[in-house]
Amino acid sequence: MEGWIKLHRKILEWEWYDDHNTFRLFIHCLLRANHKPKKWRGKQIDRGQFITSLSHLSQELSGRHSKLSVRQVRTSLDKLILTGELTNNSTNKYRLITVNNYSLHQVNDKQADKQVTSKRQTNDKQMTTNKKGKKVRMKETDIYSSSFNSFWNDYPRKIGKRKAFGIWKQRGLAKYLPEMLEFIKSAAKTKQWSDGFIPYPATFLNGNRWEDDLESLGKQREVVSVR
Repeated sequence: MEGWIKLHRKILEWEWYDDHNTFRLFIHCLLRANHKPKKWRGKQIDRGQFITSLSHLSQELSGRHSKLSVRQVRTSLDKLILTGELTNNSTNKYRLITVNNYSLHQVNDKQADKQVTSKRQTNDKQMTTNKKGKKVRMKETDIYSSSFNSFWNDYPRKIGKRKAFGIWKQRGLAKYLPEMLEFIKSAAKTKQWSDGFIPYPATFLNGNRWEDDLESLGKQREVVSVR
C-alpha cells in the first residue's frame, strides 16, 4: 500500500484524541480506507471504505510493545460508530467499515482550493453594509435562522455551530424542528445521553438521528431516594 494521509491539527481538539485505543483505531482506519473505489470479490468498495474483521484489526494493531485485543477493538469501534466517525456493515464473513466524511479528512489540493474559495464566499455573505455605506460583519444572531437557533438552544452538545448550520440550510431541516425538539427532550433522559455520549450536532443532523429508536439509547436512569 502506497501514498499518505493528511491530518489536520484540529484533531488535537477531537473528543477521542486522549483515548489511546480509539485514536489509534481511527488513524488505522484512515490508513486502511480506499482512496479510490475498488472491486473486491465482485463487490464495489467505495472511497473511504475497506473490508476487515475484528480479529484482523486486532492483528494489525498488535505491535511489539502494544496490542489491542478483539474486545478492545470492538469497544473503540463502537465509540467511533456512536459519534458518527465510522459506519459498520457486518456479515457473518466480514465487516465493511466506512470512514464517514472521508473526503473532508483527506481533501486533495484542488478540493482544498475550492474550500478556501467557499470559505471566502461564506465570509463575504456574513458581511453587510451599515448606514454609512461601510461593510461590517453581521451579528452572529443575524447569521443563523430562528429555526436553527431553536434547535441549537435545546441541543445539549454545542460544538461546531457553523458546520451544523451549513447542514441545516443545505438539507432544509427547519420542517423537522418539532420532531427534533421532542426527540432531544426524550433522549436527554436516556442513559446514553445522561452519560455524555451525545453525537456532534452535525452528526445528529446529517444522520437524521432524531428518527432513532430511543430504546437503542438505553433506558432512563432510575432515581433512587435514600431515607
